[in-house]
Amino acid sequence: MLLITNNEELANLTGSWYENNVFERIVTDIKNETYELGKLIGSAIITKAEEIAGKEEPSPEEVKTLEFVKTAIALASVYRYFQSNLVSHEGNGRKKKIDAANEKIAWEWEIERDDQSHLIKVQQAQDQLIEWLEEKNIAGFNQSGERQEINSLFLNNTRVFNYFFPIDNSARFFHIASPLIREIQDTHMADAFAEEYIVFLDKFQKNNLSPAEKELLRWARRSQALFTVALACRRFSIAVFPPSVVKRFQASGAQSKQASTPATDKEIDRFIYELEKDASDYLNKIKKYRYRNQPDYTDRKLIPTNDPKKKYARA
Repeated sequence: MLLITNNEELANLTGSWYENNVFERIVTDIKNETYELGKLIGSAIITKAEEIAGKEEPSPEEVKTLEFVKTAIALASVYRYFQSNLVSHEGNGRKKKIDAANEKIAWEWEIERDDQSHLIKVQQAQDQLIEWLEEKNIAGFNQSGERQEINSLFLNNTRVFNYFFPIDNSARFFHIASPLIREIQDTHMADAFAEEYIVFLDKFQKNNLSPAEKELLRWARRSQALFTVALACRRFSIAVFPPSVVKRFQASGAQSKQASTPATDKEIDRFIYELEKDASDYLNKIKKYRYRNQPDYTDRKLIPTNDPKKKYARA
């Protein structure tokens, strides 16, 4: 079932679609983006939106839910359509049709800037949709298996992640990155807490941490956020990241012609190195705390402070 069925509706939702466009040409993009959105928020929400669209008198909350879903689909569909609509596809090849007397094809940098503007709108629409689903506790979203899995993470919501690493409060990025957050927790975090990990995780989920353990949790969350962003840099396309993170990939020199030039592989590797270095520092804080709180730990040193004036000084 198409949630968006005509040009007028698509134009109202996006503000960049003309009503004299041929609607049938974007139907495939609408279907594809509906499927992709379902992978992000769960197919149950898409099904719920279809049910709401079929109601004669939906509630105000249902109307708002449907509006958020349709806006996210519409903006993503138009974004994809514009990227593939630069030339016409005909039986004897690809062609560029233009009124030479009154029109000009946009420069490549103008097209790139327009794409970026549309992409930001898509991301904002997805963020707003997810925030609405969380806030209103919409059935089929917070109760999904994925959401239950996220609840067991130290970084278990967008607000917490954003506190330890700025991501523009992007709920969309948080959900996309959640498998990486899980991977970091199952490896680095579990390694740092060692045999105490299961007990610590259980106390965290029951909100039963002591003041000292809450400090450990802060270190764990900061380390986890940094490691997650570093891993995302290795595995994700730059289009996935929020604008504030994307800026870190751009060449330095805001006033230069190269200000918007994507960072080189070397610059990205350096950025990842710094993230992982800082993350490891916080991870080591956890390990040192655990070591110093072992029953057999002692502050006594086997070798006294080295002093060249003493006969036991080491060479």
